Amino acid sequence: LVSQRQVEDTGWIEHHHPPSTQYRSYQVHVPSHDGIPIPLTIIHLADLIYDGTNPTIVYAYGSYGLAATPIYWADFVPWYARGGVLAVAGVRGGGEYGREWHAAGMRCV
Repeated sequence: LVSQRQVEDTGWIEHHHPPSTQYRSYQVHVPSHDGIPIPLTIIHLADLIYDGTNPTIVYAYGSYGLAATPIYWADFVPWYARGGVLAVAGVRGGGEYGREWHAAGMRCV
């Protein structure tokens, strides 16, 4: 198919598309050390009893102007099923809010 420049699904990888009602995600803003609000997206099962005792993974990447956007990762399905929470932080240095946000992570602003 390369000669025809077409893409075909080989079926080798199973595709997971979660029901939108199974998971809950929302964004809060958490103050950084200097008071600037940092976006934090929190993801967990919709029926999770959120009492502060849930194991949580915090992921952050702030470099090269790349945004740390939350996406559906099938790898986290077992984590969520066991009551786990994923928090994705959009720290400065990333591209969440443009060039100035990125430059602030490099301490250029």
